Amino acid sequence: MAGSTATSPASPAPAMIHPAGDVEKDVAPSTSHVDSITPLAGSSKEAQAVARPPTSRAETSSKLGAAPQPPRAPALVHRPVDRFTLLANLQNPKSYSKSHKILITFVVGIASFAGPFASNSLQPAFPELQHAWNIPDAVVALTTTLFLCATGIAPLWHAYLSERYGRRPVYIVGFLIFTVASVVCAVSTNVAFLLSFRFIQAAGASCAQSVGLGIIADIYVPEERGRATGWWYLGPIAGPLFSPLVSGALITWTSTWRSTMWFNAIFGGVIEALIILFLPETSNALKARQAAALANPPRQPAVKSKESFLHAFKSLFQLFIVRPFRTVLYIRFLPVGLTVYYGATCFACLYAISTAVPFSFGDAPYHATYIPPAIGYLIGSVSGGYLSDYAYRRAKARDGDRFVPESRLVTAWCGVPFMPIGLLIFGWTLRTGQKWPVPLTGSFIFGLGFMLGTGTIMAYFADVIPGQSASVVACFNLLRNVAAALSAALAAPALNNIGQGWYFTIMSILIGLMSLNLLAVRRWGDHWRQQREEDIAASR
Repeated sequence: MAGSTATSPASPAPAMIHPAGDVEKDVAPSTSHVDSITPLAGSSKEAQAVARPPTSRAETSSKLGAAPQPPRAPALVHRPVDRFTLLANLQNPKSYSKSHKILITFVVGIASFAGPFASNSLQPAFPELQHAWNIPDAVVALTTTLFLCATGIAPLWHAYLSERYGRRPVYIVGFLIFTVASVVCAVSTNVAFLLSFRFIQAAGASCAQSVGLGIIADIYVPEERGRATGWWYLGPIAGPLFSPLVSGALITWTSTWRSTMWFNAIFGGVIEALIILFLPETSNALKARQAAALANPPRQPAVKSKESFLHAFKSLFQLFIVRPFRTVLYIRFLPVGLTVYYGATCFACLYAISTAVPFSFGDAPYHATYIPPAIGYLIGSVSGGYLSDYAYRRAKARDGDRFVPESRLVTAWCGVPFMPIGLLIFGWTLRTGQKWPVPLTGSFIFGLGFMLGTGTIMAYFADVIPGQSASVVACFNLLRNVAAALSAALAAPALNNIGQGWYFTIMSILIGLMSLNLLAVRRWGDHWRQQREEDIAASR
């Protein structure tokens, strides 16, 4: 086995519950007499512990006069994909130092920014694309629609593969695909080529949308997870807001839409380098399986036959086609389903505001109107994360071992009234022709409430099914993109037919009704989770 291995003080991690109903324990191998992991490049203080020299069983037996001792705990496996990282590959990812956790959070946060940023990067160039290739509005809009479709679907595979093969290889391959596809988009000579590789571009970058929260859950204890989630979640939210500003400046400077795709390619290459150097493998489930495989190697090689090849084909079909789609089944679990529906409605309202801006602010530079909600998102995300952790610690101190993850949702309720109020102010002040600071005040209030609510439920997703946070977020990602696409498609006809005031009144009523889901989960979520665990235990 290449390289030596390390242990960090580890405690058993919680059970991993798959949609199919199987349970996988995330238990780290024993830490007694285990070699230390040596970083493949560079050094780290987490990996400096050196085990004592091995003692033969015969020597041990003669000294102690007892039966031979059991073999040492198996070492972790170093894969080729683990090379070149400057951070130690620790057996217990939660034992990273604070500075290393911040560095990992920064890497996954900037990676989660790339996909949403690229989704809107062509919008300022729509007129140029129409003129250059003589195509209608609907075809040009597909450059964004197909991107959103891939962003919703691909994370089903990313989440499953990350929980089976690890987080690091999914990130490396995903951003390699994103970078190459961005280059191909930049040199496209027709719209069909551009549309095809926009889909592939989104499929690559979307790995960060679901797997990112899995990494946050891997390296942070629950008491720290809320604030870390808040900082990470700024990436997916800030991306589509800053994209029109940056892309518009690039197009103005270079006089071509291709500069936006070249920017995405360079940005993707930088992120790929950061991932290779500073994102070690953090999956507890993978490390436990590696240790178990080393401790219990197969006694004899499998015999190859026609039946074995057929069985292998069926297994691969199950692994890569059937099981990723089972991720959607998490929505049947009420604590997940109800919070997912609420979060998806929040995103529908977000895209309703974003779509209404070009219709309502016709004078350049109307893209600057995205700045007030962006400030609201920033304040709400950071403050919501700290409030979520405060609610967690307070509930744990009060309830002890009976602490329930639903205690986090208290913070989400802080943001519930802000969203409908912000929508009403935004819609009716536009309708009555108020000066621009007034409706943008409404969008700021909405942004503040949006991040207090959705940022908190993202932290809740990391706790509700331990070990399966990436899959839960993939399910949420699919539903929120569907809601966003429907909202963007319906916004223009709704604004033309009923106007901004009544349209945003309807949206405010909808988000108010969906907030009752949070009340139900806060009240009965613990009971539903216990019932699910009992059902799974009974079926084993």
